[in-house]
Amino acid sequence: MAFIHHSNASRFSIQAQTEAAVCMKNLSNWTPAVAEIRTWPEYTPQPLRTLPGLAQKLGVNQVFVKDESKRFGAYFGSFKAIGAPYAVYKILADESYTKTGVRPSPVELRTFKYRDITKSVTVCVASDGDQGRGLAYGAQLFGCRCAVYIHSHVSEGRADITKELGAVVIRVYGEYKASVSRAKEDARMNNWFFVSSTSWPDFDNDIPQHVMNA
Repeated sequence: MAFIHHSNASRFSIQAQTEAAVCMKNLSNWTPAVAEIRTWPEYTPQPLRTLPGLAQKLGVNQVFVKDESKRFGAYFGSFKAIGAPYAVYKILADESYTKTGVRPSPVELRTFKYRDITKSVTVCVASDGDQGRGLAYGAQLFGCRCAVYIHSHVSEGRADITKELGAVVIRVYGEYKASVSRAKEDARMNNWFFVSSTSWPDFDNDIPQHVMNA
């Protein structure tokens, strides 16, 4: 099978390198994130599956796909849900440090040693699935409150799963953008933490960086 390679003319331009450098800086702290996630109770390495039929069709020796269908059990089933709970851990560690002058370990947060502080913290997000479940899981794991905003088209089944993880689910009538606006405004008014992975203008903010690093 013949292949033709098309070079990206802008790949090595100064502008492209500058833009890439910002992204790489934002994603430079993934090692601590991976180390932390590996300590969580439900963590297990996910398997690689081979796709011999596709490999033969493409004319390559082997094709592998990572099977995330059992990632953190039935509630998750996706790598996308990991960033939000890691952001919750970082938020609560910072809040505890601000109040006590001592930075708690992940184990101390998971065993609710700082519950007097974390129970008054609320994290929120607008989501139609993975991000909301991930945030609810993180709030449950580390001991804070969680509000998840869903839009009109999110199924009751997805809403129920999020509720089972301990979150308050608020349905906003309208499209996804309406739920995002409501979540951000409620966070602003109530001094909550809005945990988003999609706000590119805010990518330099700590919270989106934590989400992306995980």
